Amino acid sequence: MGRKLLISEINQITEYRLLRVNYESMADWRQDTDLIRCSPSFFGMPRYDCIILRSAVGPDFFGRLLCMFTCTVGDKVEPIALILPYNKPTRALPVKDHDLRFYRLHEQTRQRAEFVSLHAVRRGALLVQDFETKDDYLVHDLIDSDMFFRVQALREL
Repeated sequence: MGRKLLISEINQITEYRLLRVNYESMADWRQDTDLIRCSPSFFGMPRYDCIILRSAVGPDFFGRLLCMFTCTVGDKVEPIALILPYNKPTRALPVKDHDLRFYRLHEQTRQRAEFVSLHAVRRGALLVQDFETKDDYLVHDLIDSDMFFRVQALREL
């Protein structure tokens, strides 16, 4: 079991507002790059992008970036993000989701925000709010073929 980090041991915390994520496409195995933003004022408007994260114990999951930073402890620099996770809704899905094959997610409350390593970020994701159901979002899986294949893989779980 690892040693717990004490706040007094942190030498420096640096906030970041742009993350470049290199990923291998599931469609053609080429490397691509996503620019992911997390900013309270991006051209005068807040912008907190969504991401797909690798889970240590289960399938990949979606989240919204709330803050990105690095912690420096001695010579070690650790990139960390505060994210708001999304999960699949537990109630019955609307008929249109079955017909149109929408992949629906439910936003957790702010109290469920968690810290994750930025090394776990697979790529950016585009989530569209469903204005008929509070805190529900639809994954836009047609932005590119890689996202389409990633969502198909999650459907099969």
